[in-house]
Amino acid sequence: MLKMNKYSLFFLVLLPLLVFGADEKKLALVRRIQGLEQLPPHLSRQLQTLTLQVVTKQPDYELLLSGTDSPNASVVELVAVESEVAKQGDYYRIEARLLNLKTKKLITRAARDDIREEDLIRLFQGALESLFVPDIEKEAAKEKPPVSPKEVSVPRQSPPPPSMQVKQPDLPTLDFKQRVRDLQIAADKAIVKTVEQKKEQADSKKNSPTVSLQASRHAGITSEMEVPFKKEPAPKIYPQRMVLMAGYDSRQVESDYYLITTTKAQLLTLQFAGDYPFSLMDGRIATSYELAYSRAVSAPVEVPSLYQLGLYASWLGTHWSTSLGLKRDASFFVNLPAPGEGIQSQSITTTWLNAKADLLFEMWGPWRINAMYGVPLQVETNYSPLVSAKQWQGTNIHLAITPPLNFKGWETNLSLDQINLTTQGERPFTLNESRIALSVRRSL
Repeated sequence: MLKMNKYSLFFLVLLPLLVFGADEKKLALVRRIQGLEQLPPHLSRQLQTLTLQVVTKQPDYELLLSGTDSPNASVVELVAVESEVAKQGDYYRIEARLLNLKTKKLITRAARDDIREEDLIRLFQGALESLFVPDIEKEAAKEKPPVSPKEVSVPRQSPPPPSMQVKQPDLPTLDFKQRVRDLQIAADKAIVKTVEQKKEQADSKKNSPTVSLQASRHAGITSEMEVPFKKEPAPKIYPQRMVLMAGYDSRQVESDYYLITTTKAQLLTLQFAGDYPFSLMDGRIATSYELAYSRAVSAPVEVPSLYQLGLYASWLGTHWSTSLGLKRDASFFVNLPAPGEGIQSQSITTTWLNAKADLLFEMWGPWRINAMYGVPLQVETNYSPLVSAKQWQGTNIHLAITPPLNFKGWETNLSLDQINLTTQGERPFTLNESRIALSVRRSL
């Protein structure tokens, strides 16, 4: 009876994949992300997991896992996915590269500067996915002139350095585990040699304004791979930021004039907010805006559609920001228009002078807190007894919390508002309004 050890069985299982699947799929090896030590632990874990997820979703590639770093050259169709994250002041820069280890050439790369921490995951995923856009290698093949059969037969050249030399065994006697071990040993030697070459180049930079690429040519690596993270000049204007919010808004409005009334209503709210930075002070000065629209879904009286419109001057930071500006807020209340008449819904619009602050901190994940305090500058209403009222006083207090609950880029947001307005005339008028809103938000 024929006896088979575990290596023979492993070979028989993998041999059909190598023979019949080699023309359909390539092996993709993921290298460790450079610069992870600059990030919080939760971001590092997300980026590593995201890299594996993006590669495994590619239909033309199979993920190759290795106990060590990847080899710098290969005799099979093998590509390497490299990525790097670098911190530039209060912002980040990302770069992703796809390398062909058989030809030792750079296939494609994607890079972006001045990324806020809250957009890092989304843009990092986009950079990785852009590496696998279809037809990139096809277009490169079209530009490359065809090679005739005579050109394939080239004179015998000197063998490559021992650290990079990999022998290709005959397919009938292929030992896949031994081949992987040989690749790993060759990769370890190449990595040590590459580190020594980079150290020598770093020492030579102190005495020469130009960078010598002699070591990279000796190792057979292109200049793009030798300098994996080329610094590009940062733009003067930082990228814009926009946030979309949608949720459920519950309001309780109390008014005191001819009668003391309490009205409860539920509304659906859609809100946009964002920053438009300028080049002043390294891009920290910005114009911020808010735009919200609410429509009643449940109310005892007819409630008009309500809106909010805000414009602020802001000072931006990585973990905090402050703003000062104006905000118009439309609301409603219920009371008697005159003694002896029926109760009617009345509209009231207030222009507030608001000061607000945003804070981002880490505690089992990123938490975001927004606080605002405002005073009334102008009040407009269609309530006839108060049309001519001028001396308005009151406060507008807002508090919002965004916990580290994230699902496919959407975050949960809980906000509370307390509004108070009073005026003195023929009869004192008081308005107290409480709002509580639960919504989801994401960066655009």
